[in-house]
Amino acid sequence: MIIRGTATDGAVIEPSTSLWSHDPKDPWAVVVRFTEHEVTWNLSLDLLLDAFASPPGTRFGSGDFGVELDGDSALLYLKGEWGSATMKFPSKEIQEFLNQIDDQDSEEFVAQELENFLEAL
Repeated sequence: MIIRGTATDGAVIEPSTSLWSHDPKDPWAVVVRFTEHEVTWNLSLDLLLDAFASPPGTRFGSGDFGVELDGDSALLYLKGEWGSATMKFPSKEIQEFLNQIDDQDSEEFVAQELENFLEAL
């Protein structure tokens, strides 16, 4: 699923396009590829699910990845060798992605995500 949002390093805010996918071979991870920077992150599915099942303003995770709901937005806190960034996405779109993981058979979900990605190119 393609989700558009913004990225900030604390000084500059840039638009960001990301491709979200879930591989049933690694059921506890969500893979997010940020297209502008050709960066891929493996995010904890558990942390995402916990954040979306909790009241807004509760931050989950520490270290390299954290997630928090803030109104209609989901904030992802990412840290790496390159520094850190806060990604802001519409929480409704991430929730839709998480619902697809629950609602669809894993093979069907992966096939649909691949089809969506190829259509977006």
